[in-house]
Amino acid sequence: ELVTQTFRLVHPEATEHRVALICDPPPLPPALANRVQIAQVMVNLMRNAIQAIAQTQPKTRQITVTTRIADSDLLVQVEDTGGGVDTSIDLFAQFETSKPDGMGLGLSFSRSIVESNGGRLWLDDHKTPSSRFCFTLPIAPEVPNA
Repeated sequence: ELVTQTFRLVHPEATEHRVALICDPPPLPPALANRVQIAQVMVNLMRNAIQAIAQTQPKTRQITVTTRIADSDLLVQVEDTGGGVDTSIDLFAQFETSKPDGMGLGLSFSRSIVESNGGRLWLDDHKTPSSRFCFTLPIAPEVPNA
C-alpha cells in the first residue's frame, strides 16, 4: 500500500522526465516501521532513480519496485534503467554525491532511517548497468484475534 502511495507522490516528476513506474506488489504482511519515515526513504530512492535516468538518457526509461518476503523481513528493491552508480563514491557517507547539484545527504539519511526502523539499506551489486537499491524491514508480528 505504501509503495502505491509513494508512486502517486513521485508520478508528476516521473511523467516530466518520461519515466515509467512499474510495480505490482503481491499481498504482503505489514512491516514494523514508521510509515512516514519509510515513505521518505521510498521517495528519495525513486527521485534518485528518476534523476539518474534523466542524466543518462537511456532508451528504456523505467523504475521497477519489487516487494517480497525475504527470511523474516520485508524486502523492497528499487531498480532503475539509468547508467548505474560510480563505485568510487561511498554513496552512504554524508556529503558524498555523484550528482552535480546533490548535497550527498539523501542516501545517508535514508540508511539511518531504515536502520532506526530495524532494517538494512544497500546498493545491490547485480552486475548490470542499472542501479538496484534494496532495503529490508522487519515484518510486524501477527496480533491474535481477541
